[in-house]
Amino acid sequence: MLEIARLWREQGFEPKKTVVFAALDARGDEYLLNHPIFPRQPSDTWLVIEIEGVGAGEQRLSSESLGGLGLPRILEESASRIGVKVNYLGEGRFFFGADPDRHVLADPAYSGLRITRLGDELSGGPLDTLDHLDSELLDEAGRVLDHLLMVLSTQW
Repeated sequence: MLEIARLWREQGFEPKKTVVFAALDARGDEYLLNHPIFPRQPSDTWLVIEIEGVGAGEQRLSSESLGGLGLPRILEESASRIGVKVNYLGEGRFFFGADPDRHVLADPAYSGLRITRLGDELSGGPLDTLDHLDSELLDEAGRVLDHLLMVLSTQW
């Protein structure tokens, strides 16, 4: 996240939409949803992009989405510009609360995209250390995310 913000500043990129970078734990997402740092209007669309385990695993990125905004297609277009393939896993319940029974995305103003790499059994566990990360995969995912966020913050 910080690298993308740094790149935008370095490139002189100014998004047309407000972009908030937030690193959250399992409950922080729900708190942010219920206590937004900016006032929310009924016409606002909020998009959450969850990034997890993109520095190890398969070569291809995988994604899940929630909301009918065409996010998988936009991700695939950004990834193809970088030469990365994306496997779409379908619609998922993956953020805003650890308990799926407490899923809080009933509000249609919220949509989401989860980006990961399959095959990384260590991600999120006690053996998840810098040693198991592949810097090339991490860099590749960062370039895809940089492009995706630029597109979403200007054209979407």
